[in-house]
Amino acid sequence: MYRLLLTGSLVVAACYSLWMLARIPSMPEQVPMHFASDGSVNRYGSPWEMAGLAAVMSVMIAGCAVLTRYPRVFNFGATRVTGRNIQAHYKNGVQMMVWLVLSLTVLQIVMFGAIAGDWSMTPAVWFAMALMLGSMGFFIVRMLRIR
Repeated sequence: MYRLLLTGSLVVAACYSLWMLARIPSMPEQVPMHFASDGSVNRYGSPWEMAGLAAVMSVMIAGCAVLTRYPRVFNFGATRVTGRNIQAHYKNGVQMMVWLVLSLTVLQIVMFGAIAGDWSMTPAVWFAMALMLGSMGFFIVRMLRIR
């Protein structure tokens, strides 16, 4: 299941980025680029600014996906990693990164959709942030319980 989540997230993020970049020429000259916490727009800008955002998000998503292949470089915090529990820590760390990739992909879709005017930013961005912070919290607590 985690391989499917990881692969699906990468494919969706890449395809959505490319689709949004292809839509830039047909967008208005000024699109919403920054939103307040209540969803109101507080800065407009060129739709070409999305290219930079797409590049940053793509690097973050791909970087987190690559990190799932190298759990030994993760910082396991205040827990004691031993020969008996190292595989459990590795598995938990990889699962956390997979869920982070998924939540970053959801966040990317929400941001680009709001910039393009496809939907409102407010409810969706809070869902994406809750998904990211909730999954990170879950796996960090689980890491602390591994003995």
